[in-house]
Amino acid sequence: MIIEFAGKEYQYDPAMIDMTVGMRIKEHTGQGMRSWEKSIDDGDPKALQALYWVVLRQNGENVPLQTLNFSLQEFYSAVAVAAAKELTAQLLAKQEAALAAGGDEPDPTETAD
Repeated sequence: MIIEFAGKEYQYDPAMIDMTVGMRIKEHTGQGMRSWEKSIDDGDPKALQALYWVVLRQNGENVPLQTLNFSLQEFYSAVAVAAAKELTAQLLAKQEAALAAGGDEPDPTETAD
């Protein structure tokens, strides 16, 4: 997923979170991965701070987690937009695959796998 924030485009791939980063997220937020992801959706400040830290790390910027200060609302909105674009791209790819296979057009209300 591509997150556009603070005038930059950041690649973010949750599948690339390794054990070291996962443990650091747990230390910072007190949450495991599933709870952390839900807290991101809920707009929890510590969860969003940890996410921004992960995004920066995945893009080659190593900054101390506790010192990150940024607009929570702007970052939260940027993440929501990126997630919506990612979901739309997945649904379109699924639709194109179904049409190419000669099948019926999939139900647009279905969620992507």
